[in-house]
Amino acid sequence: MLEARLYDGQVVIASEYAPDGSLQQWLKAHGGKAPTQEAALEMTRGILAGLAHLHSRRIVHRDLKPDNILLKGTTPRLADFGLSRVLRSTSMSAVVAGTPVYMAPEAFKGKRNPQTDLWSVGVMLYQMLSGRFPFLSNDKYELYVRIINDEPAPIEAPPWLQQIVAKALGKNPTERFQTAEEMSAALVEPKIKLQPRPQPSPVYKQTVEIETIPVKPKPHRVEPVPHSQPQLKPVAPKQVVVAPVSKQSIHLLMASVVATLIGIGGISYVTFQRFNKVTPIVRDAVLLDHEDEFVETKYNLNLVMRRIPS
Repeated sequence: MLEARLYDGQVVIASEYAPDGSLQQWLKAHGGKAPTQEAALEMTRGILAGLAHLHSRRIVHRDLKPDNILLKGTTPRLADFGLSRVLRSTSMSAVVAGTPVYMAPEAFKGKRNPQTDLWSVGVMLYQMLSGRFPFLSNDKYELYVRIINDEPAPIEAPPWLQQIVAKALGKNPTERFQTAEEMSAALVEPKIKLQPRPQPSPVYKQTVEIETIPVKPKPHRVEPVPHSQPQLKPVAPKQVVVAPVSKQSIHLLMASVVATLIGIGGISYVTFQRFNKVTPIVRDAVLLDHEDEFVETKYNLNLVMRRIPS
């Protein structure tokens, strides 16, 4: 507001001209939501800047919504203070006023405070990010029940931004941001700051510098190996050592030979005697009249051989 005067008994207010329409028209031009996340954050920070100025005068707007926010370029201007009230010791109002879809739970009971306006900012931020309302119903009572009992559906946004929206829409005013400045500061996208690595404490050591003289390495020469057939080493012939034979060994050997010869002679004599005894019997058996009795004669021959004394 630039100036205010009485004109013909009427209060005339001169305010800054906003040629670019309202926030509601801006949302409609972009399909019901902000074109980018950064555009939504920038618009919300601008609204919070005007709201911080208003709250510093202990004034609560009570009817923040896109239709009451005018634009000059991309800079928002708060307008329509028809329902605004100065905060007193009691924040109770006998009249429930405002646009229900942007009203905080306590506003339906006639309670107003700065956190009530911050709830409305949270609803507009939700709308700019998602293109829908966090709570919606055609019935005012049903809408009131949803606002005080239900939780808004999640939106597609980074976790840190979802937490900001959830805090702005806390059911209890004490759960929300307490000032517009606090909420505006939270809307700055956090950046990961790399902490400098701790430097190790210096360790003092006594060092001795040794001057070294570079030595030029000698070239390594490889001698060629002549190709020749391997030479075989002569193998010495094995010598057979004959142990000397004593006279006693010779006498024993000769006695063994003589005993062997005597044994062979005795066996030959006994065999010859047995053969002379058997021969007449065999001759008589051969002179038998009938050849059919040859087998029986052979049998008798065996019996005779058994009867001969050994």
